[in-house]
Amino acid sequence: MAETVFCSRCAGVETALRCSRCESPICPNCLIQSPVGARCPDCAQVRKAPMYTLNTTQTLTGLFTAIIGGIAIGFLWAWIGSFAGGMFFAMILGIGLGYAITKLLDVATGQRRGPIVITFAALGIFIAWAIQLVSLGFATSLPTIIAAAIGFYFAYQNLK
Repeated sequence: MAETVFCSRCAGVETALRCSRCESPICPNCLIQSPVGARCPDCAQVRKAPMYTLNTTQTLTGLFTAIIGGIAIGFLWAWIGSFAGGMFFAMILGIGLGYAITKLLDVATGQRRGPIVITFAALGIFIAWAIQLVSLGFATSLPTIIAAAIGFYFAYQNLK
């Protein structure tokens, strides 16, 4: 007769499964399916991809870069916007805005990606839009909003 085996993590849960590496008993709730079979959470070593993890220094550098970059790009946007306008120019400006923020954040975070970096990009684009809005005397127009939206979309696509 087979001996009753209980999950090593969940008290009182009977199981017939074992980790394919360390042979400890695991229940269906604890098991992690890997290419080489069922594993316990300790042996599976599930981690986020390094590309999507930021340490504290990278997070603070990215935030600082988004703020300072947004201010600088905002003044540049106001200066360029005082010479030219129109919908086509706004689309080109939006692509340039998204590209500039993306490249600044690439340098600041060591080419990291993910929701935190996307949030920093959105913050930088919003700051740039607000700076150009204030610099031009709160004279907003549809092309400036479209440029900011295109810039955010471009940054999102590059940083996701």
